[in-house]
Amino acid sequence: MKRILFVDDEAPLLEGLRNALRRRRKEWDLHFALGGEAGLAALREGAFDIVVSDLRMPGVDGVAVLRRAREERPGAIRIVLSGHAEMDLLMRALPVAHQYLSKPIETARLQGVLERACHMRDLMQDEGLCSVVGGADSLPPLPRVYTVLTRMLADPKVSLRDVSQVVEQDVAISAKLLHLANSGLFGAGQRLMNVQAAVKYLGTSIITSLVLSAEVFQLFQDAPHTRRSTLERIHQHALVTAKLAAQILPHRESIEDVYAAGVLHDIGYLLLAARGHEVRSPYEGPTQPVAEPEGPTHAEVGGYLLGMWGLPVEVVEAVTGHHRPLAQLNGRGAIHLADLLLHDPPAMEGEMGTLEALGLARHVQRWRALAGELLDCREPPGGGGSDGDDGNRSTPAHALRRR
Repeated sequence: MKRILFVDDEAPLLEGLRNALRRRRKEWDLHFALGGEAGLAALREGAFDIVVSDLRMPGVDGVAVLRRAREERPGAIRIVLSGHAEMDLLMRALPVAHQYLSKPIETARLQGVLERACHMRDLMQDEGLCSVVGGADSLPPLPRVYTVLTRMLADPKVSLRDVSQVVEQDVAISAKLLHLANSGLFGAGQRLMNVQAAVKYLGTSIITSLVLSAEVFQLFQDAPHTRRSTLERIHQHALVTAKLAAQILPHRESIEDVYAAGVLHDIGYLLLAARGHEVRSPYEGPTQPVAEPEGPTHAEVGGYLLGMWGLPVEVVEAVTGHHRPLAQLNGRGAIHLADLLLHDPPAMEGEMGTLEALGLARHVQRWRALAGELLDCREPPGGGGSDGDDGNRSTPAHALRRR
C-alpha cells in the first residue's frame, strides 16, 4: 500500500481531498497535514511514497516540506499542488519537485496523477532501470521555462504576449525557437522576427513542445562520451518525427500529445548519455549502431523520465512503446510509423500486413512523400549555416499549425 502525504494550510481543502479520495483508502494510506510545520512533523514520523504540497504557506513553505521529503526518502515522488505562487518561490521549488499541479484540480485528474505516481514508484523497484537512470532523487528537474509555460497556459485568460515574455526571459531558448520557426521544417513562408510572431504562427501547443525539446537538449548537451553533433542529429530526427507523426495521425484532437511525444521520443538516449553510456546517433548510418546498456531500452528509460516529470500518460506511453510493432493508429502507432519512414524505410514492409488489416495501406505512398519532404528540410549538424538561406529550402506540403 502506497503512503501519500498531503500538506496544505487550508483545512477545507484538505477535508475536501479526504472526502474525494475516501474510496481509495484500501489502496492508499492517506495522511493530511495542516500547514508546513505539521508536514515536517509527519515526515519525521514516517516515510512516504508520494508527497503533495502547497507552496505558499505561512512559516514553513512548500519548498521546505518537499526538500525535507527528499532528504527523508530520496525516492519519494514530490508533487506541487498550488494556486498562484510568486516566481521566486516557484523557481526554488524546481529542484525538489517532480510535478506541478494547479489549484483548483478535478478529483478525476488528481486521482489519475496519483495512480501514475504509484506506477512510477513501482517501476523504481526495477533494479535494471534504477541502475541505468538512478533513483528519483538523481533525475534532472522538469525544465524551468516549460514549467512556467504550462502553469500559465492553464489560465484561459493568458495572452500570446504573456507567453512570449516568458520565453524571452531565456535568451538561448528564444534564439533556438526563432531558428526552428524560421527553418524549412515549419514552412512559415515569411521571416518571423520575434518570439511573439513565432507564437502567433505556430500556436501555443507547438511552442510549448518546442520549448521543452530545446530545454531538454540544453540540459544534456554536456553529456560525457557523446559528441555535440550526435545530440544535434537526435534532436533533428525528433523534430521531423513529430511533424510527420502529426501528419499521419487521423485524430486531430490528439495532435498536441503526439507532437510532444514526437519531439521527446528519443530522450532516453540523452539520459543514457548523461549517465556515462556512450551513445552514437542511430541516424548516422547502419554501420554505427546505438550503444545501449543491457536491460532497459532508450524508449523505456525515456518513458520513465517523462513519467516522473508528470507528462500526460498518452505521451509517456507513446515514448515508451515507439519501437513496438503497430497495433492501431493511435499516438504511439503514429510515432512508430514516422520513426520507420524516416530512419528505417525497409522495416515498413514488416508493418504492411497490419496496415492492410487496418485499411491504411493506401496512405503509405503519401506518408513516404511527406517523409522525403521533411528530410529535405532538415539542417546539417552544427547549425546548418546562416539563417538567411531558409528561402532556398523546400517547404513541407502541410505546415503544422494550430487551427
